[in-house]
Amino acid sequence: MPPGGLLRRHTPSHQQRNHSVITQEALAAQSANIDTVSGALRHCVNGGGDVRLGSAPEPGRSWRVGIAHPLRPGDLLAVVEGCDLAVATSGVAERGPHIIDPHTGRPALELASITLVGDDLTTVDAYATAAFAMGDDARDWVRATPGVEALAVTASGRTWRTKGFPAATDWFGGPR
Repeated sequence: MPPGGLLRRHTPSHQQRNHSVITQEALAAQSANIDTVSGALRHCVNGGGDVRLGSAPEPGRSWRVGIAHPLRPGDLLAVVEGCDLAVATSGVAERGPHIIDPHTGRPALELASITLVGDDLTTVDAYATAAFAMGDDARDWVRATPGVEALAVTASGRTWRTKGFPAATDWFGGPR
């Protein structure tokens, strides 16, 4: 395996894949499951920036997870507030345009990021990547997918979210 864990095959440079990311989320999900089964219900497990939240950190208080703004480095887009949920984001902020649109074979460019929440970290992580590749069609797809909610930023900086997205009252996003 080449240094850094990047697996390469004979594909154009924009289609190289980093399979270690899948492993990070899978390990985080498994760690959260182990915590729950062993009785450690109050946990927050981070796998490559995606998180699985357990029961409330203390009575009467929810977990708060900051969502980075993909077009404004160092700024928050929103804060997700809740318990017993998973939060996963796919986008261009950390790794540039690396998610491929399967219809064109080129990087997906309609969204800057999309954050999904649901019950299972592995599922919301995979769904976030798929939704990002869908671009503008992601909104209808997420609305029709039971058990997940979304917050997205388009490449032009506009934001949208589904009705049940559990954002705290703080909202840092730009025009909607």
